[in-house]
Order: sequence, then structure tokens, then C-alpha cells
Amino acid sequence: MTATVTILVRYFTDQATIKFLAMPICNIGKASNIFDHFQEVFVDNNIPWENLVSFVSENYSVTTSRHNSVVTRIKEKCPAVFDFVCVCHLANLCTVAVPTEKKEFLEFTDTEPSKIIKHSSTRWLSLEKCVGRLLHHWSALTSYFNSHDEVEKPGRIKRCANYLNDNEMCLGDLPSSAITVVARCFPLVVPDHQLQQLEEEFTNYQITPSSELPTYTLGSTRIDQYWGQVSQITNRITGTTRFPLLTKIVSAVCTIPNSNADCKRTFSMVKKFKLTPGHP
Repeated sequence: MTATVTILVRYFTDQATIKFLAMPICNIGKASNIFDHFQEVFVDNNIPWENLVSFVSENYSVTTSRHNSVVTRIKEKCPAVFDFVCVCHLANLCTVAVPTEKKEFLEFTDTEPSKIIKHSSTRWLSLEKCVGRLLHHWSALTSYFNSHDEVEKPGRIKRCANYLNDNEMCLGDLPSSAITVVARCFPLVVPDHQLQQLEEEFTNYQITPSSELPTYTLGSTRIDQYWGQVSQITNRITGTTRFPLLTKIVSAVCTIPNSNADCKRTFSMVKKFKLTPGHP
């Protein structure tokens, strides 16, 4: 059987765009061989490794292991690359089981009972419903983990409780230092000596009247397109870009794929193409 690797890139101009680069045949599934295909595709498309912000792949040891993997070879080329596995698969693992005693915490927090949906690893659009249901149960889950017998012990229970009790996990007004935490994940995008300016821009953005910002409608406005418009806002006096570093870091974040769903779709399209009468 012929094995292939799908390589796509996500980049930002005035919005996030995904582009198909190549689907090289890779019958030898070693990390060195897979990386050589990446190297060849990057060279053919004149893409320097320094431009790479993040790398997302399936959670296979050959690609994500901390030793002798595709990721370790990529980090030799670009040490600051932000790597992680498909969040859809992580969400699927997080919803494997629901505690039966959760009902009492639903009643305690006056939360309407409903099933926490298990994300389907093959139906990617189910993730939105899973996240929505998780937010609906947020108070009950917080109460459950805070009351757990192992909440004070190091481990998954304590980490979940800390995440659920972290105010910065909720969308809303954040301290200026919050943007610094994000920026430190991308040192090539915003270096340390510009972090103070970044915090000032973030504070300036938060206090800017909505009338001076692009229109944003929850549920209909694409966040990447919104920030593409924000990047065009200029200072009325100097004429320079008003939020250069802030939009730069947001643009970098917008290039991070939400999952590897686009690669999956590519494989599906190729399969349909091969099965279509008249095609080999």
C-alpha cells in the first residue's frame, strides 16, 4: 500500500488562509524520511524554516516524540516553533468518561442537566457542540473538581481544578500581562525587548471605544478577518499603524491550525477522486 504525507500551510495576510503544498509518497515511515519530505517541499516553495510559527500533526510518536521525531528535527531548524497535536483528538480523550456523581453538582449549581457530548474523532464539526456543552456545565464541573478527594494531590484532578478556577480561562477583560504570556510562546514574532510596548498596545486596545474598532458580531464575524481590519487602523496624528505588535502576535496565533481536519479533508477528496468513474 502506498503511504502519503499531506502538507498544508496556514498563513495570514488580511485573514487566515490555508494552502495545499504537497502530498509526497512516504513508504518509509521513519522520522528522518518524513522530515526529508518536509525539507524538500519547503525548498521547492521557497519557504524558510524561520517563517514557521507552529507545527500540528497526528499524535504519533514518530512525529511528536521528544526524541528522534519529526518535531525534534524541525526544532533543530527552528527552535522556537510552537508544536502540539490535534486538539480534536485531545478533546476526544478528555470526554471519555463522565462521573455518575456529577448530578448532585448540577443541582447544587442550578445547572440544567444535559449529557456532555463525546467528540467524534472522525466528525470534526462535532467539536463546537462539545465545547458549547462543556461551557454549559462549567459551574458544575468546577464544583465537582474543587470537591474531589484528590484535588490537593499533584495530578490530573488538581490540574483540571486549577484550569476551571482560572479567571483567564474565561473570555473578558484580561490584565495586560496576559498578552505577554502568549507572546513568550512566539519569541521570533515579538522579541523580549518589545514586550512592554506590546502590553501598552493591548491596554490601549482594551480602552479603545467600540466605535473606533471594526464591527464584530458574535457568531457571524470571522475573528481572523476582524483582526485583519484592526491591523489597518492608524494613528490619526502620526499615520502609523496603531497596534503593530498586537496584530502581529494575533496574526501569528491565527496561523495555528485548530486541528488537522484540513489534512483529513484532503485525504477524503483524494479518495473521492480515485473512486470517481473515469479516473485512475
